[in-house]
Amino acid sequence: MELRGLTIPYSKNKAKKAREKETKIQKKMEKLEKLISNPANTDHLTRQWKTEYIMLKDDLCLLYENKAKGANIRLLQNKLNLTK
Repeated sequence: MELRGLTIPYSKNKAKKAREKETKIQKKMEKLEKLISNPANTDHLTRQWKTEYIMLKDDLCLLYENKAKGANIRLLQNKLNLTK
């Protein structure tokens, strides 16, 4: 079987999982924002939620960095193809 026949489904699956992870993180962050902004919650819980929020934010930044890296690679590849 061609290598391309294996790599395309793999890449699509990998991209799908990344999109799902991004959506899951964003939803969790929205939920935490509501909990943190509620003044009725105790200070201890709010600190825990803030810590979790920061960790999720870092994870989301890593996902965005990987997206940017992929876009950069595609851009360079397109430039090389245009110069031929």
